[in-house]
Amino acid sequence: MCRSASCLTVLALTISLVAPAAAFGADADAADRLVQRGIAAYQRGALEDAAVDWAEAARLHDRAGRTREQVAALTRLGQTLQALGRHQEAAERLERARPIASGSGDRGGLVRVLTALAAGALAVGTTQRAEPYLNEARALASSPTDLALVQNEVGSLRAAESKPARQSPRVVALRIEGEWLAAQIKVRQLNRCARSAVRTAIRPRRVFGRWHEHGQPRLGVIARRLGLAIGGA
Repeated sequence: MCRSASCLTVLALTISLVAPAAAFGADADAADRLVQRGIAAYQRGALEDAAVDWAEAARLHDRAGRTREQVAALTRLGQTLQALGRHQEAAERLERARPIASGSGDRGGLVRVLTALAAGALAVGTTQRAEPYLNEARALASSPTDLALVQNEVGSLRAAESKPARQSPRVVALRIEGEWLAAQIKVRQLNRCARSAVRTAIRPRRVFGRWHEHGQPRLGVIARRLGLAIGGA
């Protein structure tokens, strides 16, 4: 049995090196199992369970120093959070993965992170934010799989850009009211030329009262509000 001071020192150093390596190995194995469990959960539609598994897998991969696997787990997590409608949280996880992939030279992982960020931007209607992600991803992509992934999101971006902008209910309501007021003012103008015929048809004075005093100012209000609504839509 070794009892000398030098022998004990060597033994202590050996233990100090082996113990962390064993811990890292245990973390890596546990993370791999969580990734597979998350995939199974995702495939059966249990997205919340998959997100929990991949979040923990990313943490364990980080602790084990496995950057590529960590990036992959964070990317899966971000995409799952997008599917759950938790877009802000998804963007935060993906943005966390972005410098890890870049710093470790993981070009493929970075391409997948960037395309996932672009998909998230498209999902919430911010097409102008998607394009820079896709431009960067396209410059990095080299494998046929990565190129196809980027091209698919570029197609989604172009389709989104070609769609007419959706108007909020407030804008639609203001437009309808503005068109109605403009039509009534036109009726008032025609009434001056054919007062008796128009009065018989729609009786604007009895229905709308002092229209000439209130209709025109209200139309101006609608136009101003409509301009504000369009600007904030």
